[in-house]
Amino acid sequence: MLLSETAESIKNMEIRGAGRIARAAVEALADYARSLDVSDPAVFRQEMKKAAGILIETRPTAVSLTNAVRSVIRALDEFESVEAAKKAVLSRATEFIQRSEHAVERIAEIGARHISDGDILLTHCNSEAALGCILEAHRQGKDIEVYA
Repeated sequence: MLLSETAESIKNMEIRGAGRIARAAVEALADYARSLDVSDPAVFRQEMKKAAGILIETRPTAVSLTNAVRSVIRALDEFESVEAAKKAVLSRATEFIQRSEHAVERIAEIGARHISDGDILLTHCNSEAALGCILEAHRQGKDIEVYA
């Protein structure tokens, strides 16, 4: 998905949930880095920082989004060539996405331990962590009711 499409999807709340938003933004940054055809490292940094700003502005109060984007953009601080900077951005993006997905899985495992057979749960958000706990409890065979 193009950076502009991802930004629009985040802004219009088509992509919801802190983790999903953060991963989508990081994926968009990685795709944007791959597509940039520049040879000057300063121009590459400038374009990437502009892209980061566009993504952050889609949800200025979304802490996970801001932290994820900044984490990837920090990779640009230490490189003299565009290729090295691209490689660092892509590596940082991949690492962030993997850690984020693993965290959701781990939270689901731990959270499901706190859900007992027969529980009635209420959720009112788009948290994939909360949903993960519910789904994991269901996978474990727990008979639960969920109200959203």
